Parts: sequence; structure tokens; C-alpha cells
Amino acid sequence: MGSRKNLCLAQFLKEAQLQKSIGLKQYSYISLFGRNSLADLRNAVVENSISTDDLDAKPSLTSLEQAANVFRQSLTRAGFLTQYLPKSDKYADGIQRIMFLLTRNKIVCLDDLERAGSGLNIKDVLGLASQLKDEKGCKVVILLNDEKLEAKQKIDFDDQLEKVADTIFNFEPSPQEALMIALTTDGEVKELIVEDCKKLKINNIRVLKKIELYCNKLSYILNGLDQRVLQQAIHTATLASFSKFQPKDAPGIEYIMKFDPYASLWEANEPSKPSEPDPHSDLLLEYDFGNADEFDKAIIAGIINGFFDEQAVRNLGEAVNQNLALNDQSNAYKAAWKIYHGSYEDNANEIIESLAQSIRSNISVVDISNLDAVVQTLRELGADEKATEIIKFYIDNKKGDSTIWDTEDYSYRGGIKDSEVLSACNEKLRLHEPDLTPKDVLIKVGISKGLTAKDDALLAKASTNDIKHVLKSVRGETRSNVISAVRLYLSISNPSADLLKIQKNLDSVLREIASENALNRRRIRGVFDINLDSST
Repeated sequence: MGSRKNLCLAQFLKEAQLQKSIGLKQYSYISLFGRNSLADLRNAVVENSISTDDLDAKPSLTSLEQAANVFRQSLTRAGFLTQYLPKSDKYADGIQRIMFLLTRNKIVCLDDLERAGSGLNIKDVLGLASQLKDEKGCKVVILLNDEKLEAKQKIDFDDQLEKVADTIFNFEPSPQEALMIALTTDGEVKELIVEDCKKLKINNIRVLKKIELYCNKLSYILNGLDQRVLQQAIHTATLASFSKFQPKDAPGIEYIMKFDPYASLWEANEPSKPSEPDPHSDLLLEYDFGNADEFDKAIIAGIINGFFDEQAVRNLGEAVNQNLALNDQSNAYKAAWKIYHGSYEDNANEIIESLAQSIRSNISVVDISNLDAVVQTLRELGADEKATEIIKFYIDNKKGDSTIWDTEDYSYRGGIKDSEVLSACNEKLRLHEPDLTPKDVLIKVGISKGLTAKDDALLAKASTNDIKHVLKSVRGETRSNVISAVRLYLSISNPSADLLKIQKNLDSVLREIASENALNRRRIRGVFDINLDSST
């Protein structure tokens, strides 16, 4: 039978209690886990008694006294024994044995038969169950996972069960039934759990309760964030819990962490590599689980450890939340263009307002190239004032460092075409970016191994004295970067006007340094490809 059968039994009893259809006055639930003697089991039948009018109660001294009162009042024929029953809180040794003797008409649940201690064998348990049923008018329920019985236990169980049990059935709830039994959470969290557990076909009630516990905790940690953040968290937590608590049926944690949903596509392109069926891959694809990101990994770690690093999960959840917001803005910006491309209607005014609003509402994801495209379209539609207004709004409200205003970064897209956009961005860059020295430019080029027209223009204005000072003053790693930059500039073929001037100045400075002494001549000749025996 499946796990947490007692939970289902408790639910059925609660329903019967609400319908006032329980005929017996007492209920006793006993887990056999670790119990090692028949005497211990008899005592537990008495000690764990509660009233069927209050199934939420826990066994206590009060409930034991109530049970004694029930027996005292109902068993008048055993009057000679009532003198041994306690009147208050003084319980003599052996009272449980007397009360077990008086036990009548009770619902008794014996759970975890397969986990009973070594001193309590199955025949004894079934014999006690038979006594309770046949001699004491009790209704006895025996719960167990028969797959966990040892070989000898299984033989004894199968041999005796038919003689004891009136009704035998396997507890195998469908995923839907298991969810109805296990989940007590309501609202959005429950809906997400139900959806994910159905996909994984989880019907183990114990596992479902674990999933519910973790997901409720995640709901608390991620409170206030986008619903999609919680959806991802529950999606991952459900899968990780399935893996941890049902390892025989689920993919392993390491497999989940390394899963690549596109791996089968790459393997399909390698016909020489035989493909083997991978049920775990199929399961994760059907479950719609992709590559585990850092947020997923933090949640999986929490499932493995049994608790979440709440601050880490919250921080990563906020990062996912921000990315979702940016993605939504990007989609909203693209949607504005659909009005332009989506028909041949004469709706210029609608397009103008839609494009302008797309800049205002989604400025975080709109770069200079996007702005340029919108402005050009507005001008073509005769909305020059609106174009200027949008440029000003963008310049005043766009947040970021100086690099976002560098129009040269968009040369690969054909460059920024609108002159007003170009001028405004260049001015913004000038205000943001500090003035670079020739030394700064040479170090930057030496590190990046790349040239920009802006750097070239600045270095072309430098005097030979400035460049010579840089070359003679730098040391260590800085000197290495400067030399790399000089070598790069000298290697450029078909140079622009600025590059040609830089090359001439560098050649002149290197020759001048080489002429200072024989040692420098040797140094320059060994590093730079310059014929010092000829003049340029």
C-alpha cells in the first residue's frame, strides 16, 4: 500500500464524524514502528484512546480517564473489577492491563506493520487483531506496505491474513485522489502544486505533503514578486522533492541539475552515435523543465538540505522578477510595431502615439538604435515635434553608464541615422565620459586589442613629446599594455587619416628613443618591426 494511509483513514473518519455516522465511541491509533512486545501493543491500545466525538484530540491523561469512565459506565457486568479503576489521577501499576481487559467496541488502527520491532512478530499482531474483533466487538484496521515485508514476515502475513481480515484491499489512489487527500492548502499555491504533481503522476501522499510544505515556504519567501517567479519556484521544488523522496521513480538530482533540453537535437546530428532511450529526458521534456538556472539551483539545494537559504532565494527571485519585467517591456515595445506592420489601414495617428508610448513605457529596454528607428518613423509620418519630444524624454530619463550613449557601438547595425538623436547622444556621452589622455588610450587599446574612431581621433591629436613621455615612463604590466597598443597601431594596413598620423608619430618617437643610446636601439629593434637604418 502507499504511504500515509493513516492520513486517508483519518480523513474518512472526519467525514463520518461530520455526518454523525460513527457508531463506536472510542478510537485508538497505534503505529507499530519500534514496538517490541505484545504487552506494549496492548498498553498502546488503551493509552492512545480518544473519543470519536473529538478526532483532533491527542491521547493524554484526560483521554485515558475518559476511556476509563466509558468502560466503567458500560461494563456493569464487570463490577468486581471497577474497584481497581482509578477515581482521579493516581494510576496503579498494571492499570493498562485491566483496562485492556475491559476494552470493548472501539475502532483500532494498527499502522506500520512492516516496521514493527524485532520482538513483535506478525502472528502476535494478527492474533491481537483477531481477539479485538471477535471477542471485544472492535473494528480493526491494519495498515502496512506489504512490499516492505521481509520474506519470513510475508509468509506469515499471507498465511494468517485470510483468517483474520474480513476485507482486504490495496490502497493505490490515483494522482488526483492522492492530491485531494494530501493537500490542505488553498488558492494559487495549491493550483500550481496540483498542476505539477499531475504531470509527474505523483500519488505518494507522504511526498505530496512534503511538496506542500516546501511550496508554502517558498510562497512566504517570494511574497510580493511576480506570480511567474512563484510558478517557477514551485515547478522546481515539486520536481526536486519527487527526486529526493521517490528516487526509484524520478530522475536524480544531479541529472536534473545537468539536464539540457536541447541535447537530443545535437545527438540527432551525430548519426554515428547510437541513441538510447532516456525516460528521464522524456519526463523532463513533458514536464517543461529546461536548464536549471541559479534560482532553480538555490531551490534544489533547499530541498536537498531540508531548509531554504531564505535570503539567497529571495535575492535570486528578485533577479528573476526583474528579468521578467524587462522581458515584458521588450515584448511591449515590439508589440507597438505590430500596429505599423499589421495592416494597410490609414492609421498614422495611432501608429505615432503607439510608438511614442512604447518609448515612454519601456525605456529600460529601449537602446539608441531602437530610439533612432522610432524617431525616423515618426519623421516620415510628419510628426517631427513628437520625435523631438521623445528624444528629449529619452535623454532625460534613460539610466545607465556612459557606454549606453556611445553611438559607435551601433555601427554594425548601420549606425545612428537621425542627426538629432546622434547629436543628443554624443553630447550626453561627452558629459558622462571623462577626458582620456594619450596614456589612457594606449592602455585601453592594449587591453582590449580593439580600436575605435574616438580613441584614434584623440591619440592623433597627441604630440610626439606626449607619446614619448608615455613610452619612457610606464613600467610593469602597464608598459606591456602600451607596447601591445603601439604594435597594433603600427600593424594596421590601409589606415584612415587619423591612423596614418598616429603611425607616423609612433614611428618618429620610436626612432628618437632608439637614437638615444645603443641599448635603446637594441630594445626598439627587438620589439618593433622598424628598420632603424632607414628614415620614413
